[in-house]
Amino acid sequence: MLSRRRILGLAVTQQSITVAEVAASNGGGRIVNAANFPIPEDAPIDEPALLGKSLKQFLRRERFATGHCVIGMEARRLTARDKQLPPGIGDEAAGVISLAIEQEFASDRKELVFDYTTCSRQDGTASAMIVAAPDQQIQQLRQLAQAAGLTVTGITSSTMALAESKSGSTAQDRLILHLFPGGVELAGISGNGFEMVRRLSVSITKQTDSINTLINELRRIIALLPGGQSRELLVWNEIDLEKSARDLLSQKLDMPIRWCKTPDHLNAFTADSARKSGLFSAAAAIALSGIRGHRPPVDFIHSRLAPAKSTSLKKKAVWIAAAVAAVVLASISLAYDWQNDQAEVVDMERRLEDMSDNVARAREMIDRTSFARSWHDRRPEFLTCMTRVFEAFPHEGAVWATSLSVSEGMKVTFSGKAVSESAVLSVMDKLKSDKSITEVKSLYMRRSSRDRRDVSFAMSLRFKG
Repeated sequence: MLSRRRILGLAVTQQSITVAEVAASNGGGRIVNAANFPIPEDAPIDEPALLGKSLKQFLRRERFATGHCVIGMEARRLTARDKQLPPGIGDEAAGVISLAIEQEFASDRKELVFDYTTCSRQDGTASAMIVAAPDQQIQQLRQLAQAAGLTVTGITSSTMALAESKSGSTAQDRLILHLFPGGVELAGISGNGFEMVRRLSVSITKQTDSINTLINELRRIIALLPGGQSRELLVWNEIDLEKSARDLLSQKLDMPIRWCKTPDHLNAFTADSARKSGLFSAAAAIALSGIRGHRPPVDFIHSRLAPAKSTSLKKKAVWIAAAVAAVVLASISLAYDWQNDQAEVVDMERRLEDMSDNVARAREMIDRTSFARSWHDRRPEFLTCMTRVFEAFPHEGAVWATSLSVSEGMKVTFSGKAVSESAVLSVMDKLKSDKSITEVKSLYMRRSSRDRRDVSFAMSLRFKG
């Protein structure tokens, strides 16, 4: 990727496009302009030509001065897989990863664009995180930039760009939590490279319940990571989370937490105090990954898996063509080409034989990992169903379940008790408001006995996922 002295970072979400303009300065960057562009209803994200025209007018109105950009995507559009690499793989990593992609993504490989980043740990092991993005989404982002009058120099992950920024952390193993309007994403770094990036299935509001849901999800993920509790958690708060919510997160997660902000924890500075809002953190980090001397952690238009361009072969072909045209007859030219092809075939056969041991080890590692995968990271659908049902129950214990059954077709029936009828109706209202739940019905609701005020009830519903 050709780096620039000044570049735009575009953090694209379903709701908005955050733009930050960064100029190269003293090995880092200077944020010279930043603004947020809400996506209009009449120009949605899946109509890039219309959206690009609106974005062009916005950039001109906000006085952005450069026409080159790096675009950051949400993790909801990405698929990331961590792969162990054989020891001493060296320059052959791209070949091993290409083999893994052929096995892991055999059915939809042609519809995806791939890149990877490697990780070397202190214990001597090495791994690669393969990241895939839908080719259709990449083309839409390119069309959006073209309609806005921009030249795209890279397309990457917004959260990975933030995770790679100079946050001031000295921890070898750390997690990066990215809170932004419309989503929550988590990245993991072990040693000197990435091991995961994912979108969490929670939405953050100012209510305490949403923070508790986030905390429970983080605890589940951290418990599955090696050395999870000892890692440092870096939080990029682009939603202006209130202090009470930040305090609650710090209290309930038993791990060191660092609250990052722009520009203090980016390798950048700004002279305009009005631009210090955390809203522009991801966009500024994306731009920093594209200025001179840097490249994004993954880049879907300059993938490490793309074959290297060889200028020497082109020069050689021109020299041969000129020599043949001047002094060599057509028969001698054909013989010369045949000899070159034969030499290349012999060389390729030799290289293939040298790689045979590494390829065999790579295939063995891929087969073991594929077999082990069936024992992990598979969450039964009924657990998700039960989680969504119990999220409707209040935390203070006004309603509690005594039995629950899930039958074929995700038909759920449960009974319980409550301190009052209003508490039961409140649970029913929350279940009806959940878009993943349908057919919510009350089977009965009555007092437990004449002498007691508590209420017995039963409900049924269907979970559609």
